[in-house]
Parts: sequence; C-alpha cells; structure tokens
Amino acid sequence: MTWSVALEENAASILGRLLETACALFHGCSAASVTWVERGRPRTALFTNRSALDIDRVQYESGYGPCLRALREGRTVSADFRAPTWPRVSATAQRAGVDQVLSIPMSAGGVTLGALNIYGPAQDGPTFEADEVVAALLAVQATVAMATAAALAVIAPPG
Repeated sequence: MTWSVALEENAASILGRLLETACALFHGCSAASVTWVERGRPRTALFTNRSALDIDRVQYESGYGPCLRALREGRTVSADFRAPTWPRVSATAQRAGVDQVLSIPMSAGGVTLGALNIYGPAQDGPTFEADEVVAALLAVQATVAMATAAALAVIAPPG
C-alpha cells in the first residue's frame, strides 16, 4: 500500500464507514453515533442523524447515560430508555422515537477512546447477545483503523 492511499483514510471516512456498516447490519438501527474523547472530554465525532446527536448531547450535559458508562467502564452497555435509569436521556430519546441503545466501547491498548452508539426502537433495536458481539468486532476494527490512520499521518513523508 502506498503512503497516499494509506493517508486517504482519515477519522471522518473511517467513522463514516463504521456508522454505515452498523446501520446496515442491525435491522433495528434508526440512528448511530460515535462518541470520541478529545482532551479528556466526550464529543460526538460523527452521527447518522440529528436524533443521535441530540441523545448524545444530553448525556454529555447531564454527565450520565449509556455511552458515558461505556466510556468510563470500558464495557458494552445495553439500555432501555423506557426504564427510568437516565431520566433526561430517556426523555430526549423517546421524543426521537428511540427506545433502546447499544453503546460499545472503542478501546486500544487498554484505553477506551470512544464508544459506538447504536440507537433503535424497542421492537427492532439491537438487544441480543449476538448483536453485542458483532458490534464489538466493528468497534475494535474501527479503533485499530483510527489509530493506524493517526500514526501514518504522524510518520508520513512530506510531500
């Protein structure tokens, strides 16, 4: 592979393919996002539609929610927004027609760098153990690709 081809892979293209693949794989996916940690703070790096961004933002503002738990604990979190676990997050999600989420940590070298969030309605959303396994594999591949793209950008020859 040439340097120019390797460097064409940037965060936006990698995460864009991740979200596209996640929504194609999970029949119940109505929205998806990637929460990424920059300078110690979570932010939504990319999202499929406004509802994913709104649900993510209320989690950051309130300091709680499934994607933040996945980030903090480094484990997959499956949540039903019809339960009162995270009231502000649940209210925002339900207004958007989202009843559940699967938040998968994106980790490398023992450090959680982000989370893949797959949102959907209760009747179709991702809830099964097999969905968690497939989503975790997607998250691992995207994290490795992001780390590789960042490393290549640093060591790429000029010009």
